[in-house]
Amino acid sequence: MRAPLSVIAMGSHLIGLTYDIGAAQGFADKIKHQTERLDAMIGELLDALTAMREVPRLLPLSCFDMLDLALDVAGEFEGGRAIAVSGERVKVTAARPRCAEPWKT
Repeated sequence: MRAPLSVIAMGSHLIGLTYDIGAAQGFADKIKHQTERLDAMIGELLDALTAMREVPRLLPLSCFDMLDLALDVAGEFEGGRAIAVSGERVKVTAARPRCAEPWKT
């Protein structure tokens, strides 16, 4: 945004210094173009700030057993060999991932 503002400021300064109508018109055209550019930049900035204000969607929390999750993942593995899972049961509260084809949900 600094470049359009610099051109606008310099153009208005040069218009004040010149007595040449043609040169003043050229400076005015540049000011108009840079003002339109600045307007578009500010619009994009406001759109981005508005999007950032939206409330993020929180993942739903649930209580589940980590060993069950590991068994689910092992059961869905299609590498040709069975995967052995062992461990202790540990209950956690977290956003439980969907194991079965998450790209289709």
